Amino acid sequence: MANHVTTRVTIDCNDKAQIIVDQWQAAIEGMSNDDYKMVWKLFEVDAEEVDYNWWIENVGSKWCYADDIYDNNFTLVSAWDWPNKFVEWMAEQVIALDEDATITVTYEDEMPNFVGYHVYTKLGDRGDVISHDTLAEMVKNAIPELSQLDEDSDEYFEMLQDNIWDAVWAWQDEGLGG
Repeated sequence: MANHVTTRVTIDCNDKAQIIVDQWQAAIEGMSNDDYKMVWKLFEVDAEEVDYNWWIENVGSKWCYADDIYDNNFTLVSAWDWPNKFVEWMAEQVIALDEDATITVTYEDEMPNFVGYHVYTKLGDRGDVISHDTLAEMVKNAIPELSQLDEDSDEYFEMLQDNIWDAVWAWQDEGLGG
């Protein structure tokens, strides 16, 4: 099971939708780093209502905070899964103000146990996710020397780890472009 998941959300929108994106950015940047920049604070909800079930139902993960924001890019860190419901909430609000908006998302578990991407538009959304085993197979196919090593060896593990992130980013880029 995943622990920390990093999600990057990029919003491409018109000036009308940009107003709400700027409001989110200002609200998050105004939060104290002492208690993290928890995304639940963007919802109209009292702190007492924010429990485990609330997080799962409204955000899609056990917890989630904004780690970095620049331009229209939000980097989020969450537990166990990517904050799909939170990102969907963001996309719905942006697309309601700009029917030509595009919200692109990439995410990966820290191991990576899984990685994925997602795209939201007025026509709907699409995305995909793959497991660590699939990533390992991709790396093996790209680097034939890896297949010749014992999978329990340190050399195999090091070579796999040295190359797995390139496979992640290439797969995500391909998926987003498709």
